[in-house]
Amino acid sequence: MTLSPPPIRIELTGPEAKSELGSLIEWLQAHPGVGDRAVLTEVGSGRQGTGLMGDPAFVIELAVTATFETAKLMLAIATWRRACRSESSTVVRRAEREIPAPDGNAGPDDIDRAARRLDGGD
Repeated sequence: MTLSPPPIRIELTGPEAKSELGSLIEWLQAHPGVGDRAVLTEVGSGRQGTGLMGDPAFVIELAVTATFETAKLMLAIATWRRACRSESSTVVRRAEREIPAPDGNAGPDDIDRAARRLDGGD
């Protein structure tokens, strides 16, 4: 029996989070190494976020394959944030680990560090 890796959740909070959710889903589905190795599901509104006035979190869940590379996900999120100038707070979770998503100015070392932390290596 092959065990599947734990799913990954991406949570966006902030005034534009709801409208940015669809954009991020489309971006991730089109990104090589993400859309072809994960099933993305819009979970909708999640727990109360830490944004102003307790903005709700809008959530995407990724069911990933065993060959999924977390660094490609981190790169896709960072390039999306740069391309659409997202100001939403973006958090990525896997099992008990939670990290802030890399911002649009993240370099290769930042991307790798975020991926290792999410995978439990740091």
